[in-house]
Amino acid sequence: MPAAIKELVELPVFIALRINDPVVAEKIVADGQADMTVMVRALIADPELPKKAREGRLEEIRRCIACNQECRRGNRLGAVACLQNAVVGHEKEWGVDTLTPAAKRKKVLVIGGGPGGMEAARVAALRGHRVTLYERKDALGGQINIEAKVPNREEMGNVVRFLRHEVERLGVQIRLGQAADAQTVLAEQPDAVVVATGSRPWVPGLPGCAGPNVVTVVDVLEGGAPAGQNVVAVDGGEAFWQCCATVEYLLGQGKRVEIITPVLHVGMELPGESIAGFYQRALSKEAVFTPSTRLKEIRHEGGKCTLVVCNNYSKREWEITGVDTVVLATGSRAEDGLYRALKGRVTELYAVGDCYAPRKIPDAIRDGHTVGRTL
Repeated sequence: MPAAIKELVELPVFIALRINDPVVAEKIVADGQADMTVMVRALIADPELPKKAREGRLEEIRRCIACNQECRRGNRLGAVACLQNAVVGHEKEWGVDTLTPAAKRKKVLVIGGGPGGMEAARVAALRGHRVTLYERKDALGGQINIEAKVPNREEMGNVVRFLRHEVERLGVQIRLGQAADAQTVLAEQPDAVVVATGSRPWVPGLPGCAGPNVVTVVDVLEGGAPAGQNVVAVDGGEAFWQCCATVEYLLGQGKRVEIITPVLHVGMELPGESIAGFYQRALSKEAVFTPSTRLKEIRHEGGKCTLVVCNNYSKREWEITGVDTVVLATGSRAEDGLYRALKGRVTELYAVGDCYAPRKIPDAIRDGHTVGRTL
């Protein structure tokens, strides 16, 4: 498109929208497709992008993932922020010149390699601490790795790519495939411990939720739990990507999916720029949206499920029958057992991310950044 416009006008032609890679930007200009490339969100995610590109530090660039979760908050009368970059909106307190070396170099253990744990390790290492990061799985990334498996969410993997590269570059000792318990931590005699052990899916205590053919979104995306042809996804009210992304994953497998949610419309918390695309993709594959509806009971009969549901306003109840699999997206509960076991037994103890309280990725990264500066 810009190349076609450039052929018709004598004015300089600029191109913007979704350019987050300086190599791509340079090629567009070099190929004569435009006179200049423009980056907006990419420079929110990493204001140092031009400097890093000029110095050949391409792997150190924090690439925008176009999630629209935080940078569009200004449209809702909130401060502009960034899912990945905790400094955005806090430049006065947290700008580059404010990240000073620690007065005392400490031995810091970070337990959990999700976004909150990696950000805490990154900032602590930048300040000169000796940091060791334990991750019980064989790869860093936490629940982001699950989300990045979903069609149209692959770019979430760039969050992990940047943080992994940085903790490696900064000399953090990474111990993969090692679950750290209280005994392991205490044996290390650390000066400070950051617990970032995440969360686990929560299954409500409604009748039938613990029965066969009922799985969680994590079971489906991470554990590969098989789903039958007729699926009902139960959104617990968060109305965010956890349910919607799993639905897209199942629709991509040719499943018939109905979403029930207690809120006014499916995906109500999705960014405004993203919701239309999700609706188009899901409804074109004949997904069924049933809003303002809550689950009351699941009955199990002959290998199938029957869901008893109720409209929030009319109080009308009805049954959804012939369901092969029920997928629960009903929230999470903190995995804070290690934090509780260490409380009062180490000099400095912090909890970040879902271990502190299950929330979203930017909350985990802000937690980790704050603690990294506090150490």
